[in-house]
Amino acid sequence: MEAGETPAIALIREIGEELELELEPNALSPAGFAQGWAADGTTQLVLLLYTCNRWSGTPRAVEGGSCGWFTPAEIAGLPRPPMDETLCDQLFSKTIA
Repeated sequence: MEAGETPAIALIREIGEELELELEPNALSPAGFAQGWAADGTTQLVLLLYTCNRWSGTPRAVEGGSCGWFTPAEIAGLPRPPMDETLCDQLFSKTIA
């Protein structure tokens, strides 16, 4: 987050910069959070999870790498950091229930 940004505004900016998508602020809904340590073990993080049901554009990995669409079952088979495990559990328990 940059100075003066809310978490939702920071997410909108970051998604625009990294995936070239425009998110609608009123289409974001908080969906969960995870707390833990960064990979370097020196910084404690809080990750906020949002869902978004409206956007414009086609996702493109601007900074390299790739992006794709996955089902919950496919995501369960991917290697993930511990905080991502927590976020996936929160998100998929809401969408499956």
